[in-house]
Parts: sequence; C-alpha cells; structure tokens
Amino acid sequence: MQLIRKYKSLFISLRSNILRKKFLFSKTIVKWIKIVYLIVEIPFELVGDILFSCKRIFKKKFIEPQKILIVRIDQFGDVLFSTFLLPILKKKYPECDIDYLVNPKTSAVLKNNQYIRNTYLWDEVALHFIAGRKEASKTSISQALKNNREIIKQLKGENYDYVINGRAFIPSSNIWWKLIKPKRLIAFDISEQSFLADYWAEYSLQSEEWENYMNLLLPLGVKKSEFFYEPTFNNFNDSIFDKYEFKSLKERNYMVCAPVSFDKDRQWEIENWRKVILEYRDAGNVVVFTGIESQLEYIRNILDGVDGKDIIVATNLSLPELGSIYKNAKLFLGIESFPAHLALALRKPIICLMRNDAYYLKGFSSIKTASARSMISLLEGRVFALDIKTTSVEKVVKIAKSFG
Repeated sequence: MQLIRKYKSLFISLRSNILRKKFLFSKTIVKWIKIVYLIVEIPFELVGDILFSCKRIFKKKFIEPQKILIVRIDQFGDVLFSTFLLPILKKKYPECDIDYLVNPKTSAVLKNNQYIRNTYLWDEVALHFIAGRKEASKTSISQALKNNREIIKQLKGENYDYVINGRAFIPSSNIWWKLIKPKRLIAFDISEQSFLADYWAEYSLQSEEWENYMNLLLPLGVKKSEFFYEPTFNNFNDSIFDKYEFKSLKERNYMVCAPVSFDKDRQWEIENWRKVILEYRDAGNVVVFTGIESQLEYIRNILDGVDGKDIIVATNLSLPELGSIYKNAKLFLGIESFPAHLALALRKPIICLMRNDAYYLKGFSSIKTASARSMISLLEGRVFALDIKTTSVEKVVKIAKSFG
C-alpha cells in the first residue's frame, strides 16, 4: 500500500502541475523545472525501490536510541509544530540526546529549547523557489553546497543512532541524510529517495497532521497511545514592552492579529478584518498587528480610514520580541500560518481562519477530510478553527469579545 500511495502521489503531483493554467502560461522557468524534475524523479524512484526492496522486507532490528537527529528543512510553522515530538521522545528516552537540522532562518524557533542539545544549519537552496516563499539567498548555490558538505562531515562524526527526516514533500531528499551514516534512517514513504530509508513512516493527506508526525516515532517504539500535544517555544525578549509604542500593553488587554497568508487564496476579505478589529477595539481593547515588512501594505489596506487609537502595527520585530508579544496577549486572530503555531505553542486562545479545501488534491485526498491537514485542528476548547468561506464576521466578533 505504501508503494501504491508513493507513486500515486508522484503522478498526481505531475498531472496537477501540467494541467494548471498558471503553469501552462507561466513565464517563470522555475515552475517548469519542477515538472521536468518529476518526470526524471519517477523512474529514478522506481529503480531505487527495486534495488533496495530488501529494506522493506528485512527491516533492521530496533536499537534503543542514544543520539537522534531530527531533520526539518522547512518554514517557521512546520519547524515549530514538529517540536511537539521532543517531549514525547524525552519522556520515552530521557537519556537520549536530540539534535535538530534546520534552515538558518528558522533556527531562532528552536533557541532555548530544553529538549535540544545542538541545532545545525542547512542551506536548502530549493526552498527559495517554493511558490509564495521566494526570497533572496544570502549565499550562492556553490557556497551553499560547500557549507552543506561541511555539515555532512560534522554530523557524520556524531554517530547518530537514528536520523529522522521530517519533511514529506519536495525538497526532502534522503540522499544527504544517508551520507551522515546513521545506524537507522526514518523517512516518510512519499519523501524523495525514500528507498534509502530503513523505516518508512506513512504520510497520508487524509490523516491529521499530528498522526503523520507520530508515524515517524513508531519505529522508535513510541506508541500512538503515548501521544500528547506540547509544541515548545522559549525564545523571548520582554524588553519590547519598554519601548514607547508597546508600553501600554503592560496594563491593557490586547489581541494579536496576523491577517496575511503567503497563499492569496487563503486570505479573508479586507472589509471583514476591518469590522472585527473595530468591534474588538471599540470594546476597550488594544489590537496589535504582526507580520513581516512585505505584509505591511496589506495591513495598511485593512486600516484604511480607521483612526489609529489603540491599534499598533509591528512588522519589524525580532522573533524573541514577537514571542514576548504573543506570550502576554489575551487572544490570537489570524490565518493558519506560523503566527497561529506560535500562539498555539504559547497556549493562547486562538481564532484561526482557514480554507477547508486549501489542501485538497483531487485523486489523493478527500474533500471531506482536507481540513484535517491543518496543523491546529487537533486542539479543543480554546481554539476555534473557522472556514474562511463560510464563517460570518458576527461569529468571529462574538468569539473575540468573549476574550476581551
């Protein structure tokens, strides 16, 4: 079944990329590179699965881990969400050392994490070309490859018992992690070159995201009954409240609002944001907009025609400053993205607006279960995951005011 799912996902991904009009008429060569890559990758995976089929038939014997490396080459939200695996592993194996390998820009998410021994940096150039997340690389491709080669040498000397590749989709090559020479390599069944892994973790678009992550721990003897949800974040700078524009937050109730998603089809109407913000502000509370510099224009459009009383816009905060702002907030309102995961890790009440069909992929996932792909869907009580297409402004206002 895992082999069927693997090749089904590859062919559906290729088909969807070819048939989408935005790819047919796009002038961006990077999008065509993905199509060519998939055409080459499919037979490569097939040959690999044939040559290394013994890995599936004769699984290596379990060994109790003394050293584990978790590889999470991804964006802020995915890295933060993955930290819920750490307390589970530490509870099961309290003497085990756990290291992380991440993008340089996401390393701040893991700073001061009590469960992590060392954090290593990997410059994955391919991530610079993912739609909606393009950014200028600080290093050339040749320099990035050189840096990564040095990291491989360094990690090889650690003699890890297990390396866990926590990314399922491109880029998720297992070749690099095999070069580290761990005693065991765990990877998702649909990841690139999964034939090199000693254990396959099932990844299904019809499962809750936490279930997919937990599958990575099954080869380590962790049972799903031992699951508990506790993402961790501990990188703060409380001096932010000494700055003039944030001093009022020491004594006022405030909500943090992160209204911008990298994906335009997951954004709420600007007028809807404006109505909720005004209702919450006029009830005697402060609203703090957070985001990055490129999102400032969108936030300004929301505030067009709105007086600035009790509204703070902060798009130039460091991650520790952002963490402190979120830590003391009464409520989070935003899109399902990194800010939602940060609020979630800090146990804040959350109103998270999302599109239930945002992750739907025809032929691979069910439209009825697509909402389960959300990383915040498993929490109850203080988390309100609401569909952007069907949720009324009045409902959001009512929930927001209850935390005012």
